[in-house]
Amino acid sequence: MKCRIEIENFTGKSVLSVYQDFHARVFAKNMTAMLAFAAQDKVELSTAERKHRYNINFTQALSTMRDSIVLLFQRTGTFVQEIIALLLTTFASAIEPVRPDRKYPRKHIRSQRKHCLNYKPIL
Repeated sequence: MKCRIEIENFTGKSVLSVYQDFHARVFAKNMTAMLAFAAQDKVELSTAERKHRYNINFTQALSTMRDSIVLLFQRTGTFVQEIIALLLTTFASAIEPVRPDRKYPRKHIRSQRKHCLNYKPIL
């Protein structure tokens, strides 16, 4: 989970900016998890006849949530409900199969890339 939300990638050097980055990313992850949990029921109903079990692609859900989390606090109640409904359908459409009993283990290659303060992520 740490690689998805990039906890170690700070936007500033001061202690306050590190605290703000950490808490903002944990908050975004928790909001995404709440909406993903609600959308999982819709995924299970739509994929009941398929061979594998399907889960929501949490990386795509987190990326989508980053773009719209500010709108949830700036808009009025009816518009927020529309945003949440749109997020739920977006989360339910980005799914990935859970394949049990894989034959071959995955080869994990660790990159030695460090996060640079001069280069900010696009998303």
